[in-house]
Amino acid sequence: LVCILDADKHDNKQGKVGSVQVIIPSYSLDGNFDLTFTPEGVTSTKMSGKAQAIEGDTCDNSNAVYAYVKEIVSEEVTLPIVDITANAPMYSLAVEDTATISVYGSKGSLYKDVSLSNADCNFTSDKSDIATVTEDGTVTAVAPGTATVTVKYKEISDTLTFTVVEK
Repeated sequence: LVCILDADKHDNKQGKVGSVQVIIPSYSLDGNFDLTFTPEGVTSTKMSGKAQAIEGDTCDNSNAVYAYVKEIVSEEVTLPIVDITANAPMYSLAVEDTATISVYGSKGSLYKDVSLSNADCNFTSDKSDIATVTEDGTVTAVAPGTATVTVKYKEISDTLTFTVVEK
């Protein structure tokens, strides 16, 4: 039995960037094995056995080889951002106060959110007479009232509502 253990490699910004495989060319099972599938496609496997030495193959120190490790780098499998979440340290500002928006991208429910660069986002305020927003996501309170800031990353957007009060 050839046994291949495959694990995804992930980068905090890009998501999946490749995989690592442990290839055991000669694996002898001790008995039964369990294989479980989930709706998300994740599998769980339980098996017991022993890797057997590969005939005629040795390491540099003359020890027998039982497995090979193969690293696969593939940036083509980078998962796309499917949703964004924007947040600010505060949503109630006094006139002339500022707050910088942070933006996070989601690659799906099975993956950790990633921090997005504000340079890759577009920020707009629906009421620039109440609160303005710069290209880098800094909101400045101008006058009392409520303003909504829209954050757009590619074709995905999120909104934040800021309340401005007198100083």
